[in-house]
Amino acid sequence: MMANININQVGAILSAAIHQPGFRANGHAGALGEYGSIFDAILAAPETPYLRSQAFEAAIAGLESAADLRKAVFAADPVLPDISFGQKTFADVEKMIGPLEWAWPLWLLKGFVTILASESGTGKSALALAICDIFIRNRYWPDGAKYDGEPGKVVWCEAEAAQAIQLERARKWGVPIDSIWVPLDDPTGDFSLTDAAHKDALTDLAHNREVRLVVIDSLSGADPKAEKSVEDAGSIKWLSQLARDSNKPILVCHHLRKKNLFDGGEINLDRLRGSSALVQTARVVWALDIPDPQSRDWKRLQVIKSNVAKFPPPVGIAISEAGIEFGDSPEQPKTPSVIDRAVDLLLALLQSEPQPADLIYSEFNGAGISVPTLKRAKSKLGIVSTKKADGWYWGLPGCENHEQRGLLI
Repeated sequence: MMANININQVGAILSAAIHQPGFRANGHAGALGEYGSIFDAILAAPETPYLRSQAFEAAIAGLESAADLRKAVFAADPVLPDISFGQKTFADVEKMIGPLEWAWPLWLLKGFVTILASESGTGKSALALAICDIFIRNRYWPDGAKYDGEPGKVVWCEAEAAQAIQLERARKWGVPIDSIWVPLDDPTGDFSLTDAAHKDALTDLAHNREVRLVVIDSLSGADPKAEKSVEDAGSIKWLSQLARDSNKPILVCHHLRKKNLFDGGEINLDRLRGSSALVQTARVVWALDIPDPQSRDWKRLQVIKSNVAKFPPPVGIAISEAGIEFGDSPEQPKTPSVIDRAVDLLLALLQSEPQPADLIYSEFNGAGISVPTLKRAKSKLGIVSTKKADGWYWGLPGCENHEQRGLLI
């Protein structure tokens, strides 16, 4: 160690480089001396304490003074955990990554992957662009809450050769296109999660202080093998690590598999295309669908998985050439039950006046509704049975001219 170097002062400068984004050691070159290369290695790493701590450890590996340097850095900033000595605990984890933080409360979590799934053509890319616009122009979330963070840039990783579509949509909607960054030198190229150079470029952008969100559109486009099996799910795991290390939300657009006869009306996790490893890695999963086929303009956005919070109420979305409108969530049309049909038929038959019981039985038989179901509907409506000269009549409660009241028959 050089005699004129103060190890504690060096530790303070290196600690500031690790923890303070944008820190520069102007005027401190003399204090760093032989340790200037360590400082340069820290600054070359992405601006997160976790990655810069790793860069620091790599730079001092093998140095005789490594232990002294490590202690000096830790002494200068006790928030930095001692990453080389002793048993690690969740306290060390907390010092490195801090508490959970929502970008959009209950919907979009910083530092994690969120999956947006829908059938093709439903509008997930348009919705993803609208989410980008919220971060860029400090707008309102679909549920009406105000984005309370600092506006910034977003990174769009196009993997389905739809650059022209997204550009045209952004222009029509007034989204500032210079705030949508692309990770490739060729801005018209498709992003690939199997290309190391593409991943390096995305890593650099994700750690940029101006970036608020990363969008992958879509997972299968960026890595066709990603949904094949558990063994091929490395891309979604890599994205999860990138989200963690950069503390940025990563929104991944994904497709649903084709619906079969055994699927119900509601979307669940089984509808997501690919292996279960995709769902396991994402902590929050959104589903975009059209619950009412008679009203296809209004779509429903809902959370179908959340490992970190309760499910928020779904929201309604209408996509047009002018932009996206948010409102109340549409509901799936109710399929009438057999008892509902029976009640409706009884009301239709008796709406004007009491009718002969034999006629009612005949009508229900023709409608394919059983006698037990008819009697349950009669009881539900409180139908009154009246004995007349030519037989039993049924009428709605309150009907006049009931000459004699009888029992349910």
